[in-house]
Amino acid sequence: MDQPGPAGFTGPGDPAQPRKSGGKPPEPPSRWGIPLIFLAVIAALWLGFRMAPDLSGLLVDVPILSPSGASEPKISIPAVAEASPTPAPVPTAGPAPQGSPTPRTTVPNLIQSSEERAIALLEQHDLTGESEEVFSDSVAPGRVVSQSPEPNTEVPTGQTVIIRISQGPEVPVMPDVVGAAAANARLQLEPLGVEVEEVEQGGDESTAGLVLAQEPAAGVEVAPGDTVRLTVSTGVERVVVPNVTGSQLAIAINDLSEFGLRGVLGSTLTDDPGTCGTVAEQNQRPGLQVDSDSEVVLHVRGRPGCTPGEQGQ
Repeated sequence: MDQPGPAGFTGPGDPAQPRKSGGKPPEPPSRWGIPLIFLAVIAALWLGFRMAPDLSGLLVDVPILSPSGASEPKISIPAVAEASPTPAPVPTAGPAPQGSPTPRTTVPNLIQSSEERAIALLEQHDLTGESEEVFSDSVAPGRVVSQSPEPNTEVPTGQTVIIRISQGPEVPVMPDVVGAAAANARLQLEPLGVEVEEVEQGGDESTAGLVLAQEPAAGVEVAPGDTVRLTVSTGVERVVVPNVTGSQLAIAINDLSEFGLRGVLGSTLTDDPGTCGTVAEQNQRPGLQVDSDSEVVLHVRGRPGCTPGEQGQ
């Protein structure tokens, strides 16, 4: 059993310090306290920078306590702000829905059309035209020789169609304009630099205004300044009927032929007192306009036994 020290005093370090009855001897302060606090501070710093890096300027003082309860130097650490809610992600525009197919259209036939007409036709079909110039021996200058895509091809709307425009042959030759309208024939000949001379000729109603013949013939080489002669139909020619009454029958028929008409002998009038053998009447009134080569029926005076030139009784 331990003995008390002098004067009954006991204190720290006194081997005679009494113990509490029935208790454990007091434990010395833990040597791990300070390191654990230091680790906790480091963890708080790391967590604070992770959750609120923009608040790193706001610092609070955290005291470090010693085991004896004495105040130790303070360490400033960032205050951990309450984590703000993460904003919802903004949806980004994705690819367009694949529901509606691309509109399509059919390429029109542009062959032999003028460039202006071809462009207009393409625009009507929601297409775009791009022109290229080429030489051609068979297609008149200014007309479409070929196209790409081909006529009646189905393509997406807005597609570009290549149209190749004829510049004429590399060596200028006379194109075939027979059967073309006279105005179109002139347009085809204009790029060749030739002089065009038109000669009118009667025809029928279906050929009015069309080229009936050409000189030089198609395929003959021409040079700028050469003269090209086109025979153009006037359609059905109209002539004025002359007055042939009182003329001898032979003279009347000759006069009518000079006007492009045909005199035909009609009836013989035996009761007309005029000169025997002369024209008393004609079925087409003088001054009337009729078709060329029309018939004019002539009724001639005469009675049995009369001779031309004899006066009637």
